[in-house]
Amino acid sequence: MRSAMARILSAPWGGAMALRRAMYRGGTLASRAAGLPVVSIGNISLGGTGKSPLVRLLAQAALGGIPQSMSPLLPLLTPPVAILSRGYGRATNGWILVSQGEGPAAGLTARDTGDEPLMLAQQIPDAWVAVCEDRREGARRLRDLGAGCILLDDGYQHMALRRDVNILLWDCAVDPRTEAVLPFGRLRESPAAALDASVIVLGRPTPDDVRQCTDWFSRLFRQAGRDLPPVFVAHSGIGPLLQPGTWKPVTHGLGGRHGVVCGIASPERFLQATVRRLGTPAWTRCHGDHHAWTEADMDELRVAVSLHGLRHLVTTWKDAVRLPADHGLPMLVADQELRIQPARDYLQA
Repeated sequence: MRSAMARILSAPWGGAMALRRAMYRGGTLASRAAGLPVVSIGNISLGGTGKSPLVRLLAQAALGGIPQSMSPLLPLLTPPVAILSRGYGRATNGWILVSQGEGPAAGLTARDTGDEPLMLAQQIPDAWVAVCEDRREGARRLRDLGAGCILLDDGYQHMALRRDVNILLWDCAVDPRTEAVLPFGRLRESPAAALDASVIVLGRPTPDDVRQCTDWFSRLFRQAGRDLPPVFVAHSGIGPLLQPGTWKPVTHGLGGRHGVVCGIASPERFLQATVRRLGTPAWTRCHGDHHAWTEADMDELRVAVSLHGLRHLVTTWKDAVRLPADHGLPMLVADQELRIQPARDYLQA
């Protein structure tokens, strides 16, 4: 919960963002169509809210046939399914085609593409993945190459590109009634920006938080004279443990002491999930989101493996693509699983 003073001090930024959104709504700033269906997945709050796992789930659904339960999230999308990202944290600029349906292009690293686009290209080899800061330019290039549809990763604030479905991922741990916008709060813009959502997905759900958030959004839309769009909840957890490089499940030799290492936005959730899956780790090391692993970091991990007798170091897929290829450490990648269900079904269960 943020203080009233924080909300007052954040008002100039919030006002500027609200004005910008109003200018796009009113047509003062142009929002142009891509010439093919666009589904945007984004958030309002800072930090990890599970955008990439949701993008992955939707891409897999669009490629494999959209189940009835997910039809409000996706229109009738046709392959090739392209994921368009800005490539946060990369050392390059401009347009890069990371994958054209055959996995990552040879020679590309996370420094070239950003960690999440490279990860998505590995996770969904049948999907196209591209990075471009200018989303309209990226969409134009994908259209010209023959993409059938675009999943716009982290696109809620990128209104210059028109979207057919606008999915807002909201972290239930963030209270829309009290949280402030930047620079004194965790919100990129006012929660009222949710009025532009055509679907709301609630992450980190608990029954009380889902009821509270759903009630708040219901009042927001009702005051605007509109119906609340479909609301879903997203459940995340750890799936198979994978061998880096081959990305195949490891089914034998998982006993013994293990450590957990990561550089992500919400490490506490990953740590809790690994404890549920594997038990309490003998050693942990957590860094900030998109951490660039250095040789000094690798030396620390090697010392930890020897000192604590670790049989495995468990990390995230997002971290695995940033690690040096020749680290020589006994790494396992905890694949993240995500499932969604209508909020009404979740509350009635």
